[in-house]
Amino acid sequence: MRKKINRFIFLSFLLFFIGFLLGISLSARYKILGNVNITPFLEREFGKEKLSFSYIFENNLKASLLLSFGGALTFSGLTFLNLIFNGMNLGALFYEALASNDVGTFFLLIFPHGIFEIPALIIAEPLALRFLTNC
Repeated sequence: MRKKINRFIFLSFLLFFIGFLLGISLSARYKILGNVNITPFLEREFGKEKLSFSYIFENNLKASLLLSFGGALTFSGLTFLNLIFNGMNLGALFYEALASNDVGTFFLLIFPHGIFEIPALIIAEPLALRFLTNC
């Protein structure tokens, strides 16, 4: 039983890492031309009232439940896509940090997520796979 869960955790990590490599390679291939201003979007999405512990906890809980049960209902399709797309986002951001010679800032900004959220994502995703093997 424990060996099976470890295999699922390894598979989750592998999918996340594949997404990370895809994000780096796609960012290297496709460039955004011009100056893109995302400040209005950030101000709307991340206002002061949304930077509380309860908001972040509730958001992460909703995402975890959606991915666990949604992954079971879609025969792990949602789980695979989530792992790959999250890895791609991180890979694209890492490539941009490399290109702008600002890797230190990248790691400082990713550090809080790297401690809790990314490992939790990789460990929680096998729940959907586990539901499928018990059916």
